[in-house]
Amino acid sequence: MGKKNKAFYNVSLLALALVFAIAACSSSGNSEGGVPAADTNHVQPDIEYIVNPDKSLFDGETLTIANFFEEPWLTLASRYMRENPGVTIEITSYFDERERDGNFNKVREKIATQLMTGGGPVLINDFLVDYLHPRSTHFFTDWLPIMNADPDFSEDDWFMSVFNAMHVNGKFLSFPTWIAYEMVVANKAIPGLAEALEAKDSVTVPELFELHRSISSDEQYFFEPRNATVTFFSDYYIGEFLDIETGWADFNNARFIEFLKNARSIDNPNEHIILCTIISPAEEVLASENYAFIFTDNWLWQYAYDFEESLFTGLTPVVNGNGEMKLTPYESFILNVNATPVQHALAWNFVKFAMQSSQHAFLSSTNRLQHRRGGDIVMADEMEIRFMNQLGWKIEPSKEEAVEDVITKMAAFADLPMFNSRGLPYAILGVIQEAIRNYSRGLVSAEQTAADLQNKIELVFMEIRQ
Repeated sequence: MGKKNKAFYNVSLLALALVFAIAACSSSGNSEGGVPAADTNHVQPDIEYIVNPDKSLFDGETLTIANFFEEPWLTLASRYMRENPGVTIEITSYFDERERDGNFNKVREKIATQLMTGGGPVLINDFLVDYLHPRSTHFFTDWLPIMNADPDFSEDDWFMSVFNAMHVNGKFLSFPTWIAYEMVVANKAIPGLAEALEAKDSVTVPELFELHRSISSDEQYFFEPRNATVTFFSDYYIGEFLDIETGWADFNNARFIEFLKNARSIDNPNEHIILCTIISPAEEVLASENYAFIFTDNWLWQYAYDFEESLFTGLTPVVNGNGEMKLTPYESFILNVNATPVQHALAWNFVKFAMQSSQHAFLSSTNRLQHRRGGDIVMADEMEIRFMNQLGWKIEPSKEEAVEDVITKMAAFADLPMFNSRGLPYAILGVIQEAIRNYSRGLVSAEQTAADLQNKIELVFMEIRQ
C-alpha cells in the first residue's frame, strides 16, 4: 500500500490492564474504501506548512501533554528537546489523582472546564476526557488531515486496521500508540479440543461456548482461569443490544438474560486468577487440570510460540459477530481543537518521534518499526532469560527463529479487522461496567441486571442527547 491509499485507516502493562480491562463492543461503520486521503493540490490553509515543512515554525513553541503516566514520555520529551532546542515539552501526569480518587472523574471535570474556556493541554490521553460524549466531540481535532498532509507519512509504517477501528463518524479523533488485541488457546490435554480450535482461522465467543459444551469427559472443566466469562461476553456482544448513534438499547429481553446465565455457569465461582505474566510449565499443568481455554493478549506473547512442554496451543484470534478482533487502546491521544495549527503539527511530529524512538511497547505498538525493533531487542532477552533460563521452557529451533516466529505472527494478527472495545462514552461504559461486575459477583440476578441496564442506559441517553 502506498502513502495516499484511500483506505485509512508506555510503567506497567499490568496496572493498565487491571484498571481499564472492561470494554464494550462498538463498531463504527466506515464507507467503502475508508476516508479519502487529503488532496495535496488543494491543501487547507492551516495545514499547508506540513506539506511544506519548516521546523523553524516550532521554535519557541510549547507542547503541553496531559497523560496518565510520566514515563516513558518524560524521557522521550527530553530527547526531543535536545534535538529540537527551540521546543519546550511539558508533561502533566494524573497518576496520583487516579490513585487518590479511584477514578478520573475530577480530572475529567478539570480538563473539560479548561476546554470550554478555550484552553487545555494540546495533547491529551483519551482516558482523561470523555471524547466520545456527544457534547464533547467538537473539542477535539481529526488527526487525518494532519497525517495525510505530512509528506513523510506512509500507512505502510503503521497497523492501519487499528487506526480504522478508531474511526467515529468518519473522524479519527484518538491516536492509539499502545494497544492490546485478544486471542485464545485450547487445552490439548482434552481430546480433540485444541485440534478443533486450530482448524479455525478465527473464533467467536459463542463458538467457544459450543466447543466447551462439546467436551466429553467425566471431569469438569471450567471455561478460562480468569473466570471472567461474563466480561468476555460483554466485551464482544454488548453492541448487539446497544446503538449509540440512534440512542437504542434493548437489554431487558430473554436473549440477553440467557447470554448472562450461560456465561456465568461455566466459570469457577471459587477462584479468580489474573494471568498477566508468563507462567511456568508447572503452573500450566495446574491450569490444564481445570480449564479448557486461556485468553491471551499480544503483549502476553507466551502462547504465540508452541514450546515443547506447552499444554495450551492453537493460538486463534477471538472475533465478534462481524469477524473483528477486540482492540483495547491502552494509550491513545487526542488533539485539543483550541491549540494552534503549529501546535497540532508539533504534537504529530513528537508522536512520530516517540513511536520511532522507543522499544517501550514493542509488540503492543501501532508502529511497525517499533514493533519489529522492540521485538528483536526486548523479546530476545526475555525469551532466553525468563522463559528458558528462569522457568525452564524449551524451544525446538534457535532462539532467533523463535523470536522471529512470534514477531511475524503477532504482526499478522495486528493486520486483521478490529473493533474498538472502548468506543463508547464513559457515561455508558461506567453503567455497563458496574452492572457486569455486580452480576459476576453474584450480587444481582441476570433478570435484574438486564432491567437495570435498560433503565440506566435509557436515562444516560436522555442526558447525553439533550
